Amino acid sequence: MKTQTSIKQVSRQRQTHKPKLARGARASANERTETPEGARRSGAGAHAQQVNVRRKGQAQKTALDVCVLLPGTGKQDTISRAVTEGEKGGQVSISPPLNIPYKPLLSGIDSLSLTIQVEWKNSDFFNLLDGAKAVAKKLDTDCPLFTNTDQDISFMVRPHGSSGYAWLIHGKEYALSIGNWKSPKSRPSIALDIRSETLWRYTPSEAVLRILAFLENQGAKVVSVKPSRLDLCLDLLFPAEYWKMNLLETAVTRASFRALYFERQTLTGIHFGKSAMGLRLYDKVLEIQRKSKKFWFHDLWKLNVVPEDLKVVRVEFQLRRGVLKGLGLDNLSDTFPTLENVWGYASQKWLTFKDYPKRQYHHRPLSPWWKTVQNSFLGIEQPSPLIRAKAIAIDQKRLARQGYGYFTSLLAIRLDSPCRKVTGDDLFDEFVRSTILAGKSAKDIPDDVAEKVMRFYRSLNKQKAARELREQNGFPCNLPKEDEP
Repeated sequence: MKTQTSIKQVSRQRQTHKPKLARGARASANERTETPEGARRSGAGAHAQQVNVRRKGQAQKTALDVCVLLPGTGKQDTISRAVTEGEKGGQVSISPPLNIPYKPLLSGIDSLSLTIQVEWKNSDFFNLLDGAKAVAKKLDTDCPLFTNTDQDISFMVRPHGSSGYAWLIHGKEYALSIGNWKSPKSRPSIALDIRSETLWRYTPSEAVLRILAFLENQGAKVVSVKPSRLDLCLDLLFPAEYWKMNLLETAVTRASFRALYFERQTLTGIHFGKSAMGLRLYDKVLEIQRKSKKFWFHDLWKLNVVPEDLKVVRVEFQLRRGVLKGLGLDNLSDTFPTLENVWGYASQKWLTFKDYPKRQYHHRPLSPWWKTVQNSFLGIEQPSPLIRAKAIAIDQKRLARQGYGYFTSLLAIRLDSPCRKVTGDDLFDEFVRSTILAGKSAKDIPDDVAEKVMRFYRSLNKQKAARELREQNGFPCNLPKEDEP
């Protein structure tokens, strides 16, 4: 962004304005965050930027008050400038805002969903659930679940099941969907959601151990625990004047979906990505007041009142099972030790915010507030990002079974009589016919095979490189070694 200032304008302002530095430029970050009065004292000068005018001739610099358009705000403000006297026609360069307080308040896991495979020792817990569900159906309301346990965990049983699970139970701390099969199968035995307040009251590990102990007391033998959804968040004290829709233009991300959310004329949130992975930026204080009513977050922030010129912006990444598996996090035991590395991947590789959106990507500096986001999760600076890779499964038997099934189905459709036996000529004719139906010819087969061979070995090389990087960094690795000789 450039600001043109003529020599006549500079001379005229030098006569009418006494050279001085903006008062807000000297205000400390603590002065802005501790009290509203201190925040107002800092004013627009806290966002002072340097303007260097390079000219031939004299090199003497004079501090002036110049009215310019602040990048990303759409507002004009009077801020301190350093101008060098000289010939007319110099170039003016404006750097990003300096000395803006972006204070991290809280970070961690805000939502966690797990799939649990268990082996039930008997049907006692199933019978207990059936009895509570029958009462719930009769009364058409949720029924309390009474269990023989010393744990301070309570549940209500819904009068219906859902998505193939016979029993749905929920409480203030957890929500579970339980299947009516005793031994593990392809579908998880239990789908578990851990409430946000539980994750902040205890550590994530403690929250998981509590519910696993409850299940074991009901006769379950836990076989495996896998993450199906992980929400990592960081709450950031953010200048209200920079909480604008212009932030959307500075985002650099792989996600194609982007959305802005408003309440009347007030920006409430920005959303990137869908399904497998996403990022939500939103006004957390407003969300608490309007929706969640989780006022206890103020105690965690150690902030009773948020100054008028500041906002608490929640930065929240959501990762689902496919992405977690691609990062090598198959099991919960691999997930908890690498949370900062998951944050590193999300905030460094998947999405960043860079200033000057009209410049080329490589010439754009990282936005200062996003640098704070990258280096503040769990208090760990510059975390190494996890390596995302797709496992290449070389299962010739599975491919052969699929090919055999498709080919025999096509051949069965072609036969004109159910009593007719298949001959070798029929097999060859059907192969030629299928090739023609696919819009191909015999000449295309060698080229198509060669292209798939090249694609297959490129994928294997990527997989091998990703596995080596994970091993070098000590990251969890679920990639097979079929690419090795």
